[in-house]
Amino acid sequence: MLKLSFLLLLSLTSFIEGTIFDLIAKDKRICTNEVECLLKNNTKSNYCDMCKFILPTIRFMIRQNQSEQSEIQKIVFNLCINSKESNKQMCSEYIDTYWNSWKEISLKSPLNDSELCDSFIGCQKVDHPIFKMNLNLPNKLNKKRNRFINKILNSSKSSIRILQLTDIHIDYEYTPFSLADCDQPLCCRNTSTSTRYNISNGIKEKLAGYWGSYKPCGLPPWTIENLFDHLENNEKFDFIFWTGDIVPHSFWINSQITTQQTLNKLINLFRKFFPNKKIYSVIGNHDSNPQNQFSNGDLNNWLYKQLSEEWTQIGVPKSQIENIKKGAYYTSLLYPGLRLISINNNLCYPWNFQIYINTDSLKDQFKWLIETLQKSEDNEEKVFIIGHVNPQGCIEPFSDIYYKIINRYNNLIKGQFFGHKHFDSFEMFYDLKDLKKPTSIAYITGSVSTYSNQNPSYRIFTIDQEESFKILDYDTYYMNLSDANRDDGNNYPKWIKEYSAKEDLNLNDLTPLDYQDLIMRLENDEKLFEKFFKFYYKSNDQRPRCDSKCKKSFICKLKQAKADNHIPCY
Repeated sequence: MLKLSFLLLLSLTSFIEGTIFDLIAKDKRICTNEVECLLKNNTKSNYCDMCKFILPTIRFMIRQNQSEQSEIQKIVFNLCINSKESNKQMCSEYIDTYWNSWKEISLKSPLNDSELCDSFIGCQKVDHPIFKMNLNLPNKLNKKRNRFINKILNSSKSSIRILQLTDIHIDYEYTPFSLADCDQPLCCRNTSTSTRYNISNGIKEKLAGYWGSYKPCGLPPWTIENLFDHLENNEKFDFIFWTGDIVPHSFWINSQITTQQTLNKLINLFRKFFPNKKIYSVIGNHDSNPQNQFSNGDLNNWLYKQLSEEWTQIGVPKSQIENIKKGAYYTSLLYPGLRLISINNNLCYPWNFQIYINTDSLKDQFKWLIETLQKSEDNEEKVFIIGHVNPQGCIEPFSDIYYKIINRYNNLIKGQFFGHKHFDSFEMFYDLKDLKKPTSIAYITGSVSTYSNQNPSYRIFTIDQEESFKILDYDTYYMNLSDANRDDGNNYPKWIKEYSAKEDLNLNDLTPLDYQDLIMRLENDEKLFEKFFKFYYKSNDQRPRCDSKCKKSFICKLKQAKADNHIPCY
């Protein structure tokens, strides 16, 4: 019983891409073959049952104060190693990093055991005051709006170009030709070890390429510099949306100091290559310490203070310092008539254990978001929203709240820009009273990072400056990592255009209705679907095959911007 109890304890960590989380996460991902599709529903149900059986024992044991702590850590340590002796140091550091988080949620969460399982895994809806919020959404006004007047001064351009970069995951310890297929969650370092392979085996595909790796690795700093150099010399854009996740996936050894250093180094790179561009940022779930943990208290004060200093040096107005210190969110008027709202939705990420203890900071941010949107509506402004975690990736109660806010203000929200998933995709919003009526789109831009099985990419959006700041088109660019790594990396990387939304997806206009039409065409046009699936993996030749079951699951996910998958697909 004791050993069984810690199967869940192990799962309540940031062991991202690890064993148990990988199984739970299949509910959030597409299934890529018939067997996976058949098993997916059973997987979630099994983990819900396991959680509700095990969690009472876990919480009881942790409440026994120090008497059980050493035994608990010993069991978790053995589970973490999982017969891989090379993981001993990593597992010890991993437990040291997350022990306090496990203990805190067990002792302080007002949720009972069943509610904690239901909310974390998504077994069923949880009715608890910690997740309830009086939205108080103002009614839409029916007054006649004034004709949109372009007030941008001293500009002869008819469009605006916005560069979006997301999920960089730069690794300053990346080591070419080290083990890329290792036993740890992050490889391609001098410290990477494996019980299956070693460098002397001479298996080239198991080793880190010079410019990066398709295996679970961070991105070398020289690859980032190559990208920034390319952008500086070859692309034209007016400003940058930088949508989070900077640090590598080495969660077991990342510290406050290493996180601060990585943030600072990347800020300096932006300054070096784009000294005259304004950069609007969000924080990623990996950019805290411990990773994924965001709270009301002192846990993130050091991070928010650093962000308030650095973000306001590269583009964010100094008037927003207090909002950034309060919760890493802010607003800025990009042009007369166009407002940017940057949100910190890592607070509603299921792996943020603090959300099961106190949700006041998240509720305060939602209130601020509503107030800011209402002011924009009163002032007849259009709005862009940037965030890190895709809307469907939030815990269900707060995913539902965000969905309602977007539907209320969908007339002024001209674009939502996210990252986090690393894949190139989008999520649809629908009218809650008419589930066939699309209302908004969340763009999910592919990562700069190659983690995992990805080509590096970036995107440039073209915005109509003359009419109403609507999105006219976007172009996605990538670097073929296999080509760049040939001849031990002596081939200089080439950043090439992958596709244009209008031209390659046959979109007449980038409206919700047009994307609804795209979804219908993806269902019926096999060649179009194959093209879109290729773009989803950023033209990686090593992408998996997608059979009919996979296709059905994949297209269904495009319709879901809410965590409860409320749009019927079957």
